Amino acid sequence: MFNRKEKNKFDEAMLSVDEALDRILKQIKILEPKAVSIADSLDCVLAEDIFSKINVPYSDNSAMDGFAVIADNLKLASESSPVKLKVIDSIKAGETPKTKLKDFTVIRIMTGGSIPKGADAILPFEYTKEEPFDMEKNNSYVTIIKNVSRGDYIRLSGKDVKEGEKILNKGVVLGPAEIGLIASIGINKINIFRKPIVSILSTGDELIDPGNEYSQHMAYDSNTSLIAASVVR
Repeated sequence: MFNRKEKNKFDEAMLSVDEALDRILKQIKILEPKAVSIADSLDCVLAEDIFSKINVPYSDNSAMDGFAVIADNLKLASESSPVKLKVIDSIKAGETPKTKLKDFTVIRIMTGGSIPKGADAILPFEYTKEEPFDMEKNNSYVTIIKNVSRGDYIRLSGKDVKEGEKILNKGVVLGPAEIGLIASIGINKINIFRKPIVSILSTGDELIDPGNEYSQHMAYDSNTSLIAASVVR
């Protein structure tokens, strides 16, 4: 005859899933950190806080291809009343500006180019018409049909990341976005926690590996593949 009292004693001796998991996790130790290239850090766990030693962008730069201008010079510019200004220099991304902008002149600038001294706005090419370069006079002019305000189309230094700012916390799982962020502040090597080596053992006389010919009364071993994929993930 079934003894309910004995069943209750058996139930009391059993652990819940949460209790069993808690006991297992308490026995697990975090592995020591190791230094790796950011190219090898995808899906790894960061073992340190990451701080930026630079501003991103490093300097004020142009958000558009266009002309570096002094906004007050263009107050009256419109399609019906265009303003014509002299182009005195050009700046590509990565170049150090050599010329200071003066009143009623402009400097051609590419996206990412550093803002020259004297300029306080960028006017996109779409609102201009540049005349052909005059070889004889060694200059060129641009006709402007739109005004701008101070700061327009300028990305300020430190807008994305400020010098000394913590950009990532220890314990973060590194994905493409995090790796790109680390690269943007010039860091190539970081400390990550070592990944554990996991062995998986499926038991059962009835198990056969996927890919083998099926046999009656047998079963394909799916648990090994499922657990292995979960461990990698």
